[in-house]
Parts: sequence; C-alpha cells; structure tokens
Amino acid sequence: MDLKGHDKFLLRGFEIDPAAHTISNSGIARVVRASTMEVLCLLATRPREFFNSSSLLHTVFPASGEPHGLLSACIDELKECLGDGGSGPKFIEYDGERGYRLLEVPQAHRSGRTADDVNDWFDELKRRRVFRAVAAYGVAAWLLLQIIDVVSGALPVPDWTLTAATVALAAGFPVSALLAWIFQITPAGVVVDSEVDGRKLDRTRLIHYFDLVVIGVLLIIVVFLSYGHVFSSLERGEEVRIAVLPFENLSEETGDAYLSEGIADDIRSRLYDLPQVLVAARSSSKSLSRQGFDIGTIGDRLGVEHILEGTFRRIGDRIRLSVQLVNVETGFNSWNETYDTRVEDVLAVQNRISLIVASELRVVLSADVRELLSENATDDPVAFDLYLQARNRLDQPRTEENLIQATALFEQALDIDSDF
Repeated sequence: MDLKGHDKFLLRGFEIDPAAHTISNSGIARVVRASTMEVLCLLATRPREFFNSSSLLHTVFPASGEPHGLLSACIDELKECLGDGGSGPKFIEYDGERGYRLLEVPQAHRSGRTADDVNDWFDELKRRRVFRAVAAYGVAAWLLLQIIDVVSGALPVPDWTLTAATVALAAGFPVSALLAWIFQITPAGVVVDSEVDGRKLDRTRLIHYFDLVVIGVLLIIVVFLSYGHVFSSLERGEEVRIAVLPFENLSEETGDAYLSEGIADDIRSRLYDLPQVLVAARSSSKSLSRQGFDIGTIGDRLGVEHILEGTFRRIGDRIRLSVQLVNVETGFNSWNETYDTRVEDVLAVQNRISLIVASELRVVLSADVRELLSENATDDPVAFDLYLQARNRLDQPRTEENLIQATALFEQALDIDSDF
C-alpha cells in the first residue's frame, strides 16, 4: 500500500496523516511505524466492517515469517495513540472469529476552501468594496510616487527618498485592504462592519490600531518635511573644497597601479563638474600624496576641507575597493565603505561612490546632478581598461615610445567602443 497516495482524514478529533505516519490530537503529533499506519488505512477503507486477520496479515506482512506478533504490535500501537483502552473499544474492535474493524467512520480532512467557500468570499469582498478600495489605493500610490520623483530633485532630500516612499506605500497596501474590509462608507458616514465571518469585532481594538496607523503616517510626513533642517544642504553661493588622492595599490601585481589611480581619477572628474564643489588639481594632490604627508598637512597645503582616499586590491577577476571621506579639520572619517565586486562592475562602483560623496558634501542631489554623476564615457569595461592604461602611459615621461603606446591603446579602446 502506497501511503503517499492517501489523503489526510479525521477520526473523532484525531488527524491521521498517512504520508507522514503521524496521528495528531490537540496539536501533539505522534509518529507510528509504517506497518501500523498501513493497518489503520486498510481498516479505514471499510469502516464498521470486519477484516479477517488473515487478510490483514497477507496485505500488510506478505513476506513476514511471524506475522501474528507483528499485527498485534501494530494494533496495540494504534490503540495507545488513539487512547483506545479502558472499559471498552472506542476505535478498533476485535472479534476472535471475524477479526478487526474500525468503529468510527473517517471524515475527509479539509485542507482548503471549497469552491462555494471561495465564491462566497469573493462575493463578500465585492460587497465590502475591497477591490475598489485597493484599485484606488494603487492609482493614488502611483501618482504620489510620480510627484515624489519630480519634487525630490528640487528639494534637499536623500537619494533613497523614492525607495523609502515605495516601500512605505507597499507596506500600506495590505493596511488599505484591511481598512476597506472593516470600515464601510454609508449614508450615515463611515461605520464599522459589526460582524465578519459570524464573529463580533472588537471596535475599541480596531480604533486603537487605526490610530496607530495614522500616527505612523504623520511621523513619516514630519521626518520627510524636517529633513532639510536636520541634514542641511549647501546654501546658494556656498562652496565646498575637496581633494581626491590616488588610491593605494595593495595588489600583488604592481601593474595594477594604473587601475587604482584610474578609478580615483574618474571619481575626481565626476566631482569636477558638480556645482558648488571645488576639486583640488590632480597633479597637486598626486604630488603631495607621494611625498607621504599626513591628511592634515595635505589639507592645509591644498586648502581643502575634505579628502577622499582609498585602497585597491585585485584578486583574480575581482577587486576590493576601500574608500573613506576624511574631514580635514577633525581628522575623522565622514564616511567609509568597502566594495567587493567584479572588475567589469567597476564603473557602477565609481558612480555609486561619486553619488555618496556628493551627498556627504551636502550637494543638492537634483535630477540633473544624479544624471551627471551616473554618466559614463563608455559602458564597456574592456574599453575603459584600455583607456586607463593609455592615461597611465601619458603620466609617465613623455618619450616617443610612451606616446606611441598610449596612442595605440586609445585606438584599441575606440575600436571596441566607437562612441567613447
């Protein structure tokens, strides 16, 4: 008998699961032997009818040499699990001539709703206008996200504002459905449906939960509106000065130095174009960095308030980039992060670093600024790598050989991406 082919069934409060070999009652499940479950399932196929002991033995223990003792053990285990003892049989009865029979008629275990239940449930949803409320909420949420996307570009809000709004509105989706189920709009105003699935609702608790939802929404609005006062942005005409030092190459291959310096140069180039941001010259930053001066000395000589530095390590086809933004006056990091990514994803990492640095410098992250920081001269990692090698050649003494090699590398990059 294939137990997996049997559905669950009930015996006067006991749940029988043939596939799992369990007999459950009051949340407590007991595991029985496979042969024991086979005996019970066989008896359940013809309840209240006797099964001859020989037929049970032949079906359950066809190859056993001592079947009688095994069958008795299975019956005893069933009676113990079902609490079938005492003055008289409750579930399994034995007659010396006719054999064993199951006294209770098994009932089908309802693991889900029937078709009528589902139809009734949908009818109730329609009556309470839940579908209409959810659709209206979806349209309103979409319009609100469009407004936030447009307005946030002109306001001093963090870059994650749109993401946070999306998550908050998504979290409010089930809340709107629940409120539509509970509250009904009638000619007498908004009222609570006093009965759901035949049970009275606790109005006091529902109103309490509704108050909590309203308070939470108000807190989100207050935080959103007060962000500009807590995290101030640069005023009109105000400027901030920063220097980007070449990233230190910690790779075993010294030939990777062009890549570590190239990443720093690309970030510096992006910051150059930002309004209200003054970036120290590349040659000055590079020269002071190589002389081994500390952050305070470099900041004083360059006249900057912030310094961006980092380390670079290449392991196979992956790179680890550790970056920190240092406040020259305090000497402490304003921000630091470590990125472990593939070489071909370095362009996306540079975009991310530039965006975060601009945010830390209190630059207003308008839509134009975001677009400026996310623009790439090329999206091809191979072409970009050849470009960095060519730039590195130009940083070396301007010999004819170096210039010829730089030109060849530039041409290879253009062959790969003609729009570079």
